[in-house]
Amino acid sequence: MMHLVLVGFMASGKSTLAQKLSKCLNLPIFSTDEWIEKQSALSISEIFSKYGEAKFREWERKAYYEILALKKRCIVDCGGGFVLQGKIGELGRVYYLDVSLQTIKNRLDQAQMDKRPLSQDIDHLYLQRQIIYERECSVRAKKEEEILQDWKRINALLP
Repeated sequence: MMHLVLVGFMASGKSTLAQKLSKCLNLPIFSTDEWIEKQSALSISEIFSKYGEAKFREWERKAYYEILALKKRCIVDCGGGFVLQGKIGELGRVYYLDVSLQTIKNRLDQAQMDKRPLSQDIDHLYLQRQIIYERECSVRAKKEEEILQDWKRINALLP
């Protein structure tokens, strides 16, 4: 199944864009972070603080296989580190929301930063992830319209 997959750094706008695209395209949303929180009965922060990053990545792998098994096309709203699972292109058309580090920092106030488990070294993490996002993406996008136009074109070719 070919899904519309949104990747990008924390606070890049993936969840907001997923909501907009869902309305425009009449597709359901599979949020990896929401799925993990529901399945684990813990918040992302709780998973990190109680069990560490490795356990969280295990949950992400489970979400990856859950998405692979879906029978209906959807919009996949990926957590910022979901691309670390590799082979994300197997899930569908991957759109990288390319947002500057300064924009990310402007969007995150200190309270939000404190809630995000990996925000302590945001500069280093941003540079590290940017390389992976670029490698894994099908389309590097800055605007909703770019994704809508591309997806409509691709979707017209799909069975």
